[in-house]
Amino acid sequence: SDDLKKLAECIRGFAAVLVTLGKTDAAMGLFQEHDRICLEIGDMRSLQRSLGNQAVALYRKGKLDEALELFDRQEALCRELSEKTGLVRCLNNKALVLNTRDDLDNAMKLHREVEIICRELGNPAILAVNLGNQAIILWKWGKLGKAMELFKNQEHIARELGDPYGIQRSLGNQALILRDILDYDGAMVLHREQEKICRELGHFDG
Repeated sequence: SDDLKKLAECIRGFAAVLVTLGKTDAAMGLFQEHDRICLEIGDMRSLQRSLGNQAVALYRKGKLDEALELFDRQEALCRELSEKTGLVRCLNNKALVLNTRDDLDNAMKLHREVEIICRELGNPAILAVNLGNQAIILWKWGKLGKAMELFKNQEHIARELGDPYGIQRSLGNQALILRDILDYDGAMVLHREQEKICRELGHFDG
C-alpha cells in the first residue's frame, strides 16, 4: 500500500509538470491512472487534490463544464473528509469558473463560505485574497461603498502580514473606485503610493 501511495504521488507530480508545460491531454491520462490507484488503496485525500489539479487544467483550457464537474467531485470529497484546507482551495477555484461565466451570485456564495472557513482556520493570507475577490464582485454590482470597505480590510490584513504585493493590489483597486466616483485627487494619492511600492518591489507589471 505504501509503495502504491508513493507511485501515485510520483504520477501526480509528473502530471502536474506536464500541465505546466501545456501538455494537458497527456497529463489527464496520468491523473486518471493516479486516481485509479487512489481508489484502489483508499487514499481519498490524494484523490481530491488530483481532481482539483485536473479541474484547474481544464479551466485554463476553457473547458468550464468539465472543470466544474471535477470541482463538484472534489468539493464532495473534501466535505466528506472534513478537509477544510482543500475545501477552501476548491471553492476559490469554483468561484473563478463561475466568475468567468458571469454567474456572480453563486460565485459570491462560495466566496462568503470561504471567508467563514478562513476565519475559523485563522488563515489571514487567503482571507485577504478572498475579501478582494468579494470586493470585485460588489464593484461589478455597483455597490462601491461596500466594495471599498472590503478593499480597505484587505489592505489592513496585507499590512499586518507585511505583504507588499497585497497592499499595492488593494491600493490600486481602491484608487479605481475613487476614480469611478470622480474623486480624482484621492485616486492619485493611492496610485502614487502603489507606484512607490511597485518600484521598490521591481514589480513592473503593477
